Amino acid sequence: GLVGELYSQTLQASGGTSPLAWSILNGFLPAGLFLNSSTGEISGTSTTVETASFRVQVTDANNQTATKDLSIIVHGNTPTGSNVAVGPLNGVTLTFTQVTQEGQTTVASSSSGTTPPSGFKLGNPPTYYSVSTTAQFNPPVKVCVNYDETTVKQEKNLKLFHFENGVWVNVTISLDTVSNIICGSVSSFSDFGLFEDITVDHIADEVRSFNLEPGIQQGLLAKLDAAKSAIERGQNKTARNVLKAFGNLIKAQEGKKITQDQAQILTTDARALI
Repeated sequence: GLVGELYSQTLQASGGTSPLAWSILNGFLPAGLFLNSSTGEISGTSTTVETASFRVQVTDANNQTATKDLSIIVHGNTPTGSNVAVGPLNGVTLTFTQVTQEGQTTVASSSSGTTPPSGFKLGNPPTYYSVSTTAQFNPPVKVCVNYDETTVKQEKNLKLFHFENGVWVNVTISLDTVSNIICGSVSSFSDFGLFEDITVDHIADEVRSFNLEPGIQQGLLAKLDAAKSAIERGQNKTARNVLKAFGNLIKAQEGKKITQDQAQILTTDARALI
């Protein structure tokens, strides 16, 4: 059997007088499987990787009995071997360098998780992944996520982070903006997040997307252009001052020409860039 997949096998007996009654004399069936005492069918959905040994007994109408020792091996989706690929699971494919003991690997996706590190932001909607496995393996493991490009502003700024020892770590090793696949390399599993590096261009795209009045938009974009030019010249202090002026301009128009939600998005990103 396979974890998470439907299993069905029917035991058979020859001779005896119907009706036949089936039972487990000793031992246990794998977790999630059950024996139909009337038909002899063992069925269900296995939940764990295991080898279950048991003795089955069949009894006929005249109380004649027969027994048989049987076992069922339940395999996981992560077998032993080299370069073992698992998935895609919720859009995530994992490639294990070496699996020394088979197990079951799971991936759960969520829109909530730990706040991104400074200078990075979530997509819309946010995307987090929680990866775990019962398999024993030798690292590294390549983790590839197939993402939706419509959830981010600029694909080229996308990074894959792994939550390690209480902090987010950038584990990105490749980004394919044509196939929309980002990959990272890790030695353990926990939570992963898709975060976008905040740049001046990123904030400028946000300004344009808000469809502000031409005068307000032009003023904000001019500040951002000046900040970008200062960064390119290596004048970081000047860039910070210009971005602070950008924030002051937003504050002056907040609740007027710029909504509070728009102002919060722009000032948050500007502070992160500063």
